[in-house]
Amino acid sequence: MKNTLLVLLCLITTSTLKAQQETDQKMASPINEPLITLNVITPFQFNTPRYQLGYIHTLNDRWKIGADIGYGSEAISIDISNSVIDSEDYQLMEARTEIYYMLNSKRKWNHYLSAELFLIKHEETFLNESYRSNDETATVFFDSADYTRIKQGINIKYGAFFDISEKLGVNFYYGFGVRVRDNKFENLVNFEINEGFEEGFTFGDDYRTQQGRRVGFNVALGLKLYYKL
Repeated sequence: MKNTLLVLLCLITTSTLKAQQETDQKMASPINEPLITLNVITPFQFNTPRYQLGYIHTLNDRWKIGADIGYGSEAISIDISNSVIDSEDYQLMEARTEIYYMLNSKRKWNHYLSAELFLIKHEETFLNESYRSNDETATVFFDSADYTRIKQGINIKYGAFFDISEKLGVNFYYGFGVRVRDNKFENLVNFEINEGFEEGFTFGDDYRTQQGRRVGFNVALGLKLYYKL
């Protein structure tokens, strides 16, 4: 389902860009006002839903800086999880900071390149599950375990701001980056260690069943609404 959501977002973005190319090109009016942003994708992300608010400040005609904070919990987040993992006490906090370089393109959109630093802390209690050891030589089964995931990294993004009214607009973006993820399983109850680990299809849930630190590839893809102050 998460992949379906991303595919749908790609189709919407592609259709919008195609419609843009079919319009008469003209210079977009620079957006110099401070912006308040709301990510409309993160509340519906499977397994890690959260609400993400941001602020973008203009330095000059070429440069902007921004910051986002996000929070999700079992109490306030939309419950759309399709996970086979039984859990409780979900909580996620994130912080992001970004610097934007505006491109001088003669189009109806304000296009940009940006660099984004991010930090995510995800906590949850897993029930009657298992995880793979850091060296992948054993599988640990347990009745209960406190899971903590720290994810940090950098993304390079391409995006655009497009006004839909005098005060409101949309911000599409996509990009790639590098992330470091560190998973910990603590306070295990009734655990059992089996040498070796079970092979299986774990795509989508792998980041919640593997102990230790991993460096990997990161994808950034999203849609925000913004309001001009």
